[in-house]
Amino acid sequence: MAMDGINCPIASVCGPSNSAIICFSSLRWPEAHRLRPLLARFARQRQVFFLEEPEVSAGERLRVSPCSATGVQVVTPMLPANGTDNRRAALDLLLARSGAAIGWYATPEAVPYSRHVSWLATVYDCTETPSALGLPFERHLIEAADLVFTASSELHDALRAAHPHIHCFPVCIDVEHFATARGLIAEPDDQIGLRRPLLGRYGAVDDRLDLDLLARLAAQRPHWQFALIGAIETARDLPRARNIHWLGDRSEAELPAYLSHWDVAIMPMAPDAVSDPAEAPRYLAAGRRVVTTPLKGAARSVTALEAVAVATSAEAFLHAAEEAMRRADVSDFVAVDDLLATLSCDAVQRDMAALLSAAELSQAPASYFGLGANPLPLGGRKLSA
Repeated sequence: MAMDGINCPIASVCGPSNSAIICFSSLRWPEAHRLRPLLARFARQRQVFFLEEPEVSAGERLRVSPCSATGVQVVTPMLPANGTDNRRAALDLLLARSGAAIGWYATPEAVPYSRHVSWLATVYDCTETPSALGLPFERHLIEAADLVFTASSELHDALRAAHPHIHCFPVCIDVEHFATARGLIAEPDDQIGLRRPLLGRYGAVDDRLDLDLLARLAAQRPHWQFALIGAIETARDLPRARNIHWLGDRSEAELPAYLSHWDVAIMPMAPDAVSDPAEAPRYLAAGRRVVTTPLKGAARSVTALEAVAVATSAEAFLHAAEEAMRRADVSDFVAVDDLLATLSCDAVQRDMAALLSAAELSQAPASYFGLGANPLPLGGRKLSA
């Protein structure tokens, strides 16, 4: 994601706004895969600031990097390595420029340095169970939040008794982008030489992937080719075979060209692995049928589709893949496309925006964390933009 204007002053990118969004995240902007498409769409309507964790710097300042592709302002506090934690001062400086804002918490660990703020509305966007350090802050945040969004049905089930306004948004994908794979796209050079049939997967190669199962599939179907796209993030030995191809990481922009030429998308995940809930819908948007092992984190509405086969053994996996490749009838994709219409980033953002507007209108500006509610001492030095 291209970003311009490194170190530009906040005043040059912040216009008057009473409804800016300030999003707290423990992830850097390029790694915030769930948030990026959503915040990009919010940025078409209002100012959006993505406040990252601090970076080490000789002096104290705010670095503001407007993302040229989305309009989101990526804000990074630059703080000394051994100085006082001055994130509260950094936030106050940003608020002085943005005006009254909505607090969007993608990490509860931002609570200690932001609990003094009088937000127009407060959102807790829960994507995973917090660490032991973040757990007490999550409890505080759930009490304070006007809205709670969850990224999986499991998180929704775990938290729904704790908050009256909790909404599950497990999947958000750029349907139009991936749907380009249904047309004729030139195949990338590193895949064009592979024989067919070609089965593929996109995603980090980490401990969620069942490497033993992948090796068995490749051994039992030596004439099939298996293409794995994604960064290698495991210390385990990768299975090596003539029909297993580790293509390395690719950007989301490049994926349709690969997916367009797969015969089947596969998800050979380890038992009890928590999957990326957007993975299977991306393949479906690209027009690819999916064969997967049982998954945690996948939306039930996705795994119930006829175009998605869930296999519990290597033999069942191979049989399901063969059935998927034999099927020429695409009538089952009517249900796929109906579901994808509700999972698109545009649809999810519209639903979130409606809920957020209602919450904002129903609240008088007040400190939802309570002024003077034992804020952590964060130093009194003046931070510069």
